[in-house]
Amino acid sequence: SKEKGYSATQASSRCRDMELKNILKKLIQEKGITITGLSRATKVPLQTLHGWLQGSEPKSLKQVKKVADYLDVDLDFPSPYLPS
Repeated sequence: SKEKGYSATQASSRCRDMELKNILKKLIQEKGITITGLSRATKVPLQTLHGWLQGSEPKSLKQVKKVADYLDVDLDFPSPYLPS
């Protein structure tokens, strides 16, 4: 019988969302920037960035890339946001 709960896909997606949230928090602290400053510099809406920090799944890879480029990090980790 199947166990109830998260499927492997949901669980792995949840892990990656958490990673993005944690990576973003860490980079913001390390670089000494504010969310507002990041939003202005990348033109990614403040509400979107706050959503990511709360664990929301990014809807736009372009926005994720803008933030990654600004923070000078590579998007070389497997991403659920890339079309397969």
